[in-house]
Amino acid sequence: AGSGQSLPFPDAQAHFAYIEGTSFGHGTDADLFLPIPAVCHWLKGECEEGGSELQSNLNDNDTNLDVAALFLRSYQSGVDNWFNVIGHNDQFARDAINLYFEGWEKAKYPAKETEPQKWCLDVSRAIKKMMRIYALLMLGQSSMPEGAISPKPHKVYHALADNGLQIAFLWGGDELQPRLMLTRYQSIKDTFGMAHRLSKCLLILVNPAGTPDKNTLLSDHKRDRHNIVQEPSTDVASHHLQKGDVVNVGEEERLMLLYDGELFGEVDLAINGNDLRQRMVAQLIGANIA
Repeated sequence: AGSGQSLPFPDAQAHFAYIEGTSFGHGTDADLFLPIPAVCHWLKGECEEGGSELQSNLNDNDTNLDVAALFLRSYQSGVDNWFNVIGHNDQFARDAINLYFEGWEKAKYPAKETEPQKWCLDVSRAIKKMMRIYALLMLGQSSMPEGAISPKPHKVYHALADNGLQIAFLWGGDELQPRLMLTRYQSIKDTFGMAHRLSKCLLILVNPAGTPDKNTLLSDHKRDRHNIVQEPSTDVASHHLQKGDVVNVGEEERLMLLYDGELFGEVDLAINGNDLRQRMVAQLIGANIA
C-alpha cells in the first residue's frame, strides 16, 4: 500500500523488491517490485547445496586432502563465474538447462514443467554433476590453446573459450545411449546454421547409458551424416545461409567428446592438487583439444 504500484503481484507471479540501507525497491515507483527469477533462484540453491554435497562425497571417499581442497575451490569459483554471467536473467538459466536436458520430454523435467520447484530429483542431481565437471575443466584449461573458458549460456553451448571453442553438456540419465545423444546434439547445431555446425566443440556426455570407444562413435556419426545430409542445390555464399539451412557435408565437423567418468576417475587417482591439474590437462589433450 502506498508504493505507487497498484498491482505488485500481476499475473499471480512472485515478485520482490530490493531493500538496501534506507532504500526500498528498484527503479521507478511503477516497478518497485520485480518478478523473482525462478530458475536463477532454484539454480543458485542447487549449486550451493552441491558444494556441500561435494565436500561430503570427497570426505567419504577419503580423497587426498590437497586434491579435495583444489576441487572445492574450483567448484566455488565455477559457481561464482556462472552467476556473474547469469545474474537474474532467467532466460540464460533456462537456455542452459534446456540444452542440458535435450530430449527429456518426461513429466517433471524442464521441457514439460516450467516451475523449477516441481522438477524431479534427477534434475537436481544432474545440475550438481554438471557443475562438478565444469570445475574439473577449469583445472585443465591451461592446456587449451583457445584460452580460458567462461560460462556463456546459449541454445547451442554452455561455455566458450577465449578463441571460440564451444563447450556443451548433455544429460544421459543412465538411459540414453551416446550415439543418440550425439545425434540429438548435432540436430541442435544444424538448426542454428553453418556457423554453429562447423564450430569447434567439446561435447561432454554426462551419465550416458554406456561408454563406447569415442573414436569409433565419432567415425560412425560422421559416416551417418554423410549418408543422410545432402548438399545444397545451389552454390550459396556462407553469409547468405539462414537458420536451418542444409550445408555441404564435405565441410569438416570439429566435434570432440568426453565422458564424465573419464574426468571423475582422475580425482580418485590424483595424489595431490598439481597431479589433478595435470590429469585434467591430459584428458583435454586426449580429446584433441590441446
